[in-house]
Amino acid sequence: MIRNILAATLASVIMLGSPASAQSATAAPAENKSTEIDYKIVDPSDLFIGTRKYLDKPILLRKMRCYYADVDDYRCTASGPVFLAVFTATVEPASARAWIEKNCDQLRVAVTSDKCLFNPQFVYGAKDVNDDIVSGFQQRKVIHPPAGVTMIPSKAIKSER
Repeated sequence: MIRNILAATLASVIMLGSPASAQSATAAPAENKSTEIDYKIVDPSDLFIGTRKYLDKPILLRKMRCYYADVDDYRCTASGPVFLAVFTATVEPASARAWIEKNCDQLRVAVTSDKCLFNPQFVYGAKDVNDDIVSGFQQRKVIHPPAGVTMIPSKAIKSER
């Protein structure tokens, strides 16, 4: 129980930015995201350290905990040791959006349940990355993909690259 409380507290520090900041990012609808797009599978810790390496390239982040924060505000956080978050107003496909809205609409559920594990796929640019400090000392990196995010269930991606 203490572990769940600590996990929820940590996740709230990572993921609770202002909804206005999530909505201020360009919220263009997701374009046709074909499965034929070649994307790079990236661990959240690699993206946190080497953000510029993946600029303007299609990537897929592995095992992010995602939840429905508010109207047109979906958030994902790394489930590892880094403070990385993805805020978006658009989630595709519609079935993934409906699943998150129904089953992952509370922070507590998102950080404790594997049903909220997804592999977000997106492209971002230099203007879509924000760094800030939370809890007075911890660096957090927030990415706002302008064209939205395609959510792929965590079980659909093999653990090997």
